[in-house]
Amino acid sequence: MRNLYVLDMNSDRYISMKDAALVLEVSTSTVRRYYDEGLLLGGRTAKGHRRILRTSVSDLREKLIQKESPGIIFHNNRR
Repeated sequence: MRNLYVLDMNSDRYISMKDAALVLEVSTSTVRRYYDEGLLLGGRTAKGHRRILRTSVSDLREKLIQKESPGIIFHNNRR
């Protein structure tokens, strides 16, 4: 489903790979890899440019944030 041609590219449901990279704080190469691996959903324009579904970017961002900070760890430094 991720490689469907997107009919309404004027919709704000889709963002460019560059914008997705900015939101995810990764390179466009990483966004391309995420898309190819199915971690990001979207489609292609009639000219073949990838457009990423905005909700899949926000979902992946949440997963990446949770992975980086699974919880707060308190240390007791009393001696």
